[in-house]
Amino acid sequence: MMYVNRLFFILTLLLGQTVSAVRMDETTHDMIIQRLEMGLDGMDKSEPERTGILLRLADLLADRGRLKYMNEIETNCKTCKGALADRQKAVALYQEALPKVDTKDQGRRVLQIAHLYGLMEQNTKAKQLYSKILTAKQGVYTSDVKAIAYTSVAEVKFRNGDFKGALKDFQAAKRENLRTRALVEFRIAWCQLNLGETSKAINSLVNLLKSPTLLQTQTTDGKSIDPTFINDLSRDLAAFLARGKTVGKKQIQLLRDLSPDAVRKDNLKLLAIETDRVGKKSASLMVWSAYVEEGDVQAGEKLEVQTRVAQIYYDINMQDVAASSYIKALEFWTKLGCKEPAPCNELKAQLRRFVTAWNKAQKKNPTQNLLRIYQAYVKTFPNDTEILHWGGIVAKNLKKNREAIALFHLAAASAAADLKATPNSKASQNMLEGSLLAEIELAEELKDRKAREVAYNYYIQMNPEGSRIIEVRYQRAQLYYELSRWQDAFSEFHYLATLPVVGAQKRDIRVKSADLALDSLVALKDDPNLQVRSLEYARIYPERKTEYLKISRKATMNLVAFNLKNEKSNSRTDYKASLAALSAVNMEGADDQERIKFFKNKIVIAQKAMDLNSVSDSATKLLAIKTITADDVEWTRAQQVWVAELQLNFALAYRLSGRMQHKDLSPADRELRLALLAELAGLNPRKHHEAYIRQAKSVRAANLVRVSLIRNSSNPWRELDRHLSPLNKTPDLLAGITLEVFVNKPHEAKVAKLLKTTSIRRHSAGQTLQRHLDLKDYHAFDKRIRTHRIYGQSDYTMQKTLKARIKLLNESERRAQTAFRRGDWTLKVLGLAQLSRENRRLYQDILSLPVPRRLGAKDRIKYQGLLKSQSQPYLTRAEKIDSELSAMWRESNSVQNLQSAYMTASPELQRLYRNEISPLAASAPPGVKNRLQNLLNTPFRRPSQKDILLARQELQANPFDINKAERLRELESQNGRAAMVAYLDERISVMKKGQSL
Repeated sequence: MMYVNRLFFILTLLLGQTVSAVRMDETTHDMIIQRLEMGLDGMDKSEPERTGILLRLADLLADRGRLKYMNEIETNCKTCKGALADRQKAVALYQEALPKVDTKDQGRRVLQIAHLYGLMEQNTKAKQLYSKILTAKQGVYTSDVKAIAYTSVAEVKFRNGDFKGALKDFQAAKRENLRTRALVEFRIAWCQLNLGETSKAINSLVNLLKSPTLLQTQTTDGKSIDPTFINDLSRDLAAFLARGKTVGKKQIQLLRDLSPDAVRKDNLKLLAIETDRVGKKSASLMVWSAYVEEGDVQAGEKLEVQTRVAQIYYDINMQDVAASSYIKALEFWTKLGCKEPAPCNELKAQLRRFVTAWNKAQKKNPTQNLLRIYQAYVKTFPNDTEILHWGGIVAKNLKKNREAIALFHLAAASAAADLKATPNSKASQNMLEGSLLAEIELAEELKDRKAREVAYNYYIQMNPEGSRIIEVRYQRAQLYYELSRWQDAFSEFHYLATLPVVGAQKRDIRVKSADLALDSLVALKDDPNLQVRSLEYARIYPERKTEYLKISRKATMNLVAFNLKNEKSNSRTDYKASLAALSAVNMEGADDQERIKFFKNKIVIAQKAMDLNSVSDSATKLLAIKTITADDVEWTRAQQVWVAELQLNFALAYRLSGRMQHKDLSPADRELRLALLAELAGLNPRKHHEAYIRQAKSVRAANLVRVSLIRNSSNPWRELDRHLSPLNKTPDLLAGITLEVFVNKPHEAKVAKLLKTTSIRRHSAGQTLQRHLDLKDYHAFDKRIRTHRIYGQSDYTMQKTLKARIKLLNESERRAQTAFRRGDWTLKVLGLAQLSRENRRLYQDILSLPVPRRLGAKDRIKYQGLLKSQSQPYLTRAEKIDSELSAMWRESNSVQNLQSAYMTASPELQRLYRNEISPLAASAPPGVKNRLQNLLNTPFRRPSQKDILLARQELQANPFDINKAERLRELESQNGRAAMVAYLDERISVMKKGQSL
């Protein structure tokens, strides 16, 4: 109840007027009381002044008790008894003095005693005194004393909730000489209100406020109206009106009219609050409108009004309007601000309660409007972690996943900030974790890969030590995998796979991560990394070692395949690197098929890397596998043969080849291959050559082998005769082998016969043989013509010898013409040189003939002129021939060809060429003569076996060095080993083309 103690204060004030008109402090009271007590002790009880001193001392004790009581309340001293002791002494003094007090004053003293009993909570004694006053005979107590007694009794009943009894006593007090009528009317109104007589109560307050005379109180300065009391009355009127049947414009205006200006707005606010509280929501809205109309509404007031209005709209189920009003209130907060801390904090709390209350009411079935106010609140107060999180839950329940994601995102950020301020807050940590996981869940429900990535990244960023960090990182890696972002997927899976987690914690995820990390590398075609990582995972997860080692091997195989595919751009270094990778492969757990494939690839790479030892080692291991197929055996032995050949170990190559099927070769070619290897190994290849000849379908191919048989025979002319018939079908081969046999074992008769009976002379080797025979004939004729002499001892002798010379000269002419017809440059040159020489010699010989002694001087001169005229044509012919010879020496490259042929020929063939070069050098011009002479002077040195062995060792040590192969080929050629030369020619040709040997 409002203002319950106000009447007691006034009663005390009225009673205290008999004590002193001047208020004193406690110290002054102590001093005066001490003096009066000393004086009282020295007085006789019969002295007439004693009664006045008793009353005075009692008044002072009662007043000091009041002061002490106030101090006790201020200090909250529950054990202090000073006030009680003073009041007890005062009661005792009043009772001692009461019998001697004048009758007209006894009523007031009784009231003082009753009042003190009431203050000491001795209500029974107080009530007995009030009853004594009220039941006394007429005239015993004055009317104003009875009015106070009625009022005091009514107050006790009012405090005890006996409103009906209180109302009766207050109304009885009105019939006495009541000096505090306004207070009694005020209490009557409250009794009526509490008894349910609201209209009467309202009327009582209205009448009281409209009656200025009732409101006046007596003061030392006269009568006046207490403005505070008026303010209290108008405030109570607002409360009364709120409980009336109707609150409308009339009631609002009534309150405005009866409220002092200073409290009008406050009264309207109270009316608005109370009407809202008692459920009159529409009336409350009207009152709030009137409140705003009063003007001078401050920022905080606007916020509060808008908030309360929003609440009212919500209460009357106008949720759309409520949400809009609430959002407007938040806009006021943002726009107008709030400056006073205490009211602002309360208002902020009220705004928050609005959201939480609405949420509580719609927890199971939230509405869009609830989400709206959540969103508006967090926009205004973005650091409220709980509201952000709860708002996210509301959005989630409404299936507004994107809105929910945004709220959970903000909630996580806010929770992280809270944790920074209070690191050990379990609630903040839970809120952080819950918000982040909720964001992830919703993003996954959306099936929005971008949103998922943002959610995963945010969890990892904000909560790196979270309880679900491993799962979240795995989910992010899975997302990268789905998006084919293989590098990102690998990096994340690899992180998880190599995470140093103790024991078996999250081992299933880590193993899956290892698997998917390798899958990502497969997608990236990153075989080098795949090879390394699979080995790493095999160490980390022993239970998956076999599988991971297999993956590593497969990656290595892929690298090998890639290198083979791009062999044009690869260098030997690349292949060596691949071979090193293969050598590091762990074959543990590999089956036979995988091992076969592995060693086959290793052999190929080793060949590219030019590592013969690795080829041999891998071939040995490959052949040791029991399940290897016949085809793979054949292939592997071929690689062993390849190594043996490169190492010039032809004996081993021959043995290995003998075990092979050579399905890629015909039976004849197989025999030819074996024959070559046998010959290179220093073995007799005859059986293979004979077998080849029997199976060969090509006459020329068979004849090539026959040539080898003849060349390798100890009696080549007999072997030639044996094969002459089929060799006739290939005259070029016959010519070649005939020349080769002839230079080693000359037999001019057989050569002459072959030149006559075959067509070998059409080929260069046959022409060389023919030239050899022709040169022999040339030299014989040249000797005959060169040594011929003309004798002039007699005319007969002179004529005879001159005719013989001319005959020889004519024969030389015919021989030269024959050489020209054949196109043999050497014989043409030698023939012309012979003609030039002999024509010039004949010219000289004719001029040198002696003049007959019988001729006179004139005839002598005439005779000499005749000789000169007869010899001149020979000189002219010689000079013409010399001119032709000079042209032939200048324009022809035959000398260079002859020089090249000589330098590359075997010593045996060189001897044949010297028979050709020597006469040419004799007749050649000076420059050419020197060249030919130097050629003749160049000694032919057949290489020693030591030189050949050294060259072989160098080639064996560097089997892919072209220079080393060419050096050995040169030596073998000089040594006359045709088979070795042929083999090296093919080997050098392949190396120069950059192909595999």
